[in-house]
Amino acid sequence: MAYDFDNATIQAKTKQDMAVEMVAALNKLDATARAMERKWGAARLPSLVPDDLAARFYNQHRKVAEASHAHDDATTVEQAERMLSAWQYLDAEATRLGAEPIHPSVWEVVSGGKVIAIVRDEDEAAAVDPGDRYVTVYTLAEIARLLEANPTVCAIKERFPRSQVIEPRTRPPDTFWERGDDIPFNV
Repeated sequence: MAYDFDNATIQAKTKQDMAVEMVAALNKLDATARAMERKWGAARLPSLVPDDLAARFYNQHRKVAEASHAHDDATTVEQAERMLSAWQYLDAEATRLGAEPIHPSVWEVVSGGKVIAIVRDEDEAAAVDPGDRYVTVYTLAEIARLLEANPTVCAIKERFPRSQVIEPRTRPPDTFWERGDDIPFNV
């Protein structure tokens, strides 16, 4: 059977359709990357597989970035789909090799109506799944930097080991000098 070139039509996607397809592909890729980081830790998964496989993974990551920066929607979609497969393959390979996913130790506290989560390191921070809540995550290193930036609190805790940091109270401005001093004698 011969192909009928006279009656053939070309189905081309509009630029808008390609842009929508590209955004959807990148969103799906981003969701997968976040899920892998929650499971394995931030940037940890490539270190759990053989070096040649990690190099291929990073090469694919570069291809997605290049296509995206070039504003080549069709190539970006293609490379994003390949990157999605790369994530899935690394996940399966790490599991096959017996690597253990991250199991974060998360301490939560409510402060000012907001949920604060404290974890040990960046891997655990990436593994925190807030669910449907808004959670601000701090690592122990970040807490240490915050304390270093507040030497007064550190000095008090060192001098008085059992002291507690409680909600600060604001004092009204000192009005002593504004109203003056009662002088007990006449000048």
